[in-house]
Amino acid sequence: VDKSTWTREIIERNGTFGIVVPGVAAASWTYAVGSVSGRDEDKFNAWGIPVVTGPELGLPLIEEKCLAWMECRLLPATAAQTQYDTLFGEVV
Repeated sequence: VDKSTWTREIIERNGTFGIVVPGVAAASWTYAVGSVSGRDEDKFNAWGIPVVTGPELGLPLIEEKCLAWMECRLLPATAAQTQYDTLFGEVV
């Protein structure tokens, strides 16, 4: 996750993140939300994507049209995070 992105800023600030595995039916959503920054607009509202609250960390997650989701806690920084913009998390 590039350090210049809104996603990275939120993950590092909150220490948590969600991972959603979209199904084929969510292909248009995947393209749409990947093409704009959440810093500029609320992607869920803009594309009419329904969100549920995760049971463990209370993260916004997408169930509809998705195969799976995970709530994660950010693990302490490693050399990979700094050098390769790779983040590691513990699934809770």
